[in-house]
Amino acid sequence: MQPFSRNACCLTLLTIFTLLTLVLAGCGEITAPSTLQNKAVSAANQAQTGNTFESNSAITPPLNGIKKGKVTELFPELTDLKTLKALQINDDWNGLSGVTPIQAHYSFIMNDGLTGEGVFSTGGDNPGGFRASPLLETARVITIPLSVTQNFWQTLVAMPVEEGDYRGPYLPTMTDTFPSLFMFIQTDAGLLQVSSASQQKGFFPWSFYYKGQKFTGTDTTAYTAYGLLLPYLHKEILTDLANKSSGRISNKVSPPNLNPGVPSLLTRDYSVQANSKPYSSFFSFALDPTGKYLATGIDKGVNLFLASDGKLVKTFKGPESYVLTLAFSQDGRYLAANSPVAFYHNPNASNSIWLWDTQAATSDPAIVIKGSFDNITTLAFSPDSKTIAAANSDRAIRLFDIATGKQTGYLRGKIPEYFTIYTIAFSPDGQTIAGAGSGDIQTGAYPVKLWDVTSGQERPSLKGHTGPVLSIAFSPDGKTLASVGNEGSIRLWDLSSGGQKASLTGPLDDSPLTSIKFSPDGKRLAGAYQDGLLVLWDTASGKEISETGIGPVANSNNSFEMGFSPDGQSIFTANRVDDTLNRFLIK
Repeated sequence: MQPFSRNACCLTLLTIFTLLTLVLAGCGEITAPSTLQNKAVSAANQAQTGNTFESNSAITPPLNGIKKGKVTELFPELTDLKTLKALQINDDWNGLSGVTPIQAHYSFIMNDGLTGEGVFSTGGDNPGGFRASPLLETARVITIPLSVTQNFWQTLVAMPVEEGDYRGPYLPTMTDTFPSLFMFIQTDAGLLQVSSASQQKGFFPWSFYYKGQKFTGTDTTAYTAYGLLLPYLHKEILTDLANKSSGRISNKVSPPNLNPGVPSLLTRDYSVQANSKPYSSFFSFALDPTGKYLATGIDKGVNLFLASDGKLVKTFKGPESYVLTLAFSQDGRYLAANSPVAFYHNPNASNSIWLWDTQAATSDPAIVIKGSFDNITTLAFSPDSKTIAAANSDRAIRLFDIATGKQTGYLRGKIPEYFTIYTIAFSPDGQTIAGAGSGDIQTGAYPVKLWDVTSGQERPSLKGHTGPVLSIAFSPDGKTLASVGNEGSIRLWDLSSGGQKASLTGPLDDSPLTSIKFSPDGKRLAGAYQDGLLVLWDTASGKEISETGIGPVANSNNSFEMGFSPDGQSIFTANRVDDTLNRFLIK
């Protein structure tokens, strides 16, 4: 397996590609999203069966639509290859609950053939919202010759289609939306979407969306066209990543205290079973910085609880599917959410940021920010509550003014140094944004990135982690940044020098920490382990001062989330293993 190309020519090529992609994609605002919006979807993974592919063109179900014929017969403007401007392919296997996602995402522009990049990953969140295993990721510059591109296009647009939904015989393996294969094609005449959510041979049946109309492919010509590109798509990379990610999920049971010499300073005050009716199982968690509310993301909504007693007070509605990302504004007024898997259920769903006013009587969103940004992995508000930052699966962070919905900033790490962003945070003065995530397993780069908010310029990275970084936090005085890695390390960084000032020792060397927070006075640091242990450190000495078992062992990363109350006297935890919200009092 070859690492992502590091020569200057390839980086220049990617820089040009990125700029052209931005021109095509546009900026987010409170309007309909761009047609080139990257929708993170589950798609079929060829690595499951190697690099082979099969096509079965003989399937001809009895369809009786209004319009039918070859794509070029119905839309002659698609005949010439010159109409093709850009191509995005999402070819992944996200699997069912507990199965490690395996993904290949490609973005190309036409430049004497198709030129662009492929991003390959294993692990990460599955469609149910739980991270099945650590995300391992790498990328590669890809060029597809003009002759192959020509054959691909001629084959694809020769596919026979019929207007409307599939109306043939029942296909039992169509009941599962994973795997699926999506191609988003930008043409001079508009966006052509070709997709399938079938497990039949050749992914039959296929769907075509063009100019507001839906068509069903009557054979597997679309898969034959895709097969022409496969020799250039480096799907063998996925096999290597899958092998490296296997066996990395911990299943050990943690006792309440692993170190007899370290006491527990926490006493459980309450525990709310948040998945009993009418609550519904939750997929994300956020704590109101003012200490008034807790929030959990559910299917097609958000539940709001009183932090004082865990009582459900409101359910916000709006998102099309599971809410996997939540964030409160610093003043507690707004609650933001994103539902990145909405596209699994509705191909026309927009990738939106939903904001509700917690002081309003209505459960409807006060603001919906739509845009041409990719799937959102995490959200964060600025300290003045006027700006929301959204980290995207295209390895960028976009800033939006919540009053207007306009995009005000765009931050992106260098390629190939940095990939999918798991966690972001504003510095207390709002001048810096930190971001970290999957890194690149091939180059061994797992940096914490820093950007100047005003200029958008990247600052020197904080380097030292040897695995994906799952959580970061600024100290209240803004002088220190804490980061925790999948490898179990806890690092404290001096932001004035950019150097590592301390490395804290934890009780579980081989278990990831999934959440880390400073106490409001900065004297304590709390970390939640995947194996169900919550640890407190004294930030001055770096010593452990408390160990407490907080719930059943998680079988996936990011299953425990937590935060301090504003007075520093309590810690709230969300346990997505047993669907409970808990408050612990600190002695």
